[in-house]
Amino acid sequence: MVAMMLCLAITLAYHHPATRLKRWMVPAYAAEGIAALSCLLFGALRQTSPVLPASGPLALGFVLVPFGFALCSPFKDYKDV
Repeated sequence: MVAMMLCLAITLAYHHPATRLKRWMVPAYAAEGIAALSCLLFGALRQTSPVLPASGPLALGFVLVPFGFALCSPFKDYKDV
């Protein structure tokens, strides 16, 4: 439930005309990274016994997904500049 609410809040702030985070470069990439993290979190907590590990591949994913997505997004958007 937390991951869904996080994803909903971020995507609403990203697209809503009052906030429209995608107007600015840094908040847009941060919002995309947080949205990707919430999707990973949603998948991790969907297991029968939800556990957030302190180490291992899933914990590494929680670090790599938002930062990796935020770092790779500028290359995706370079063609639009």
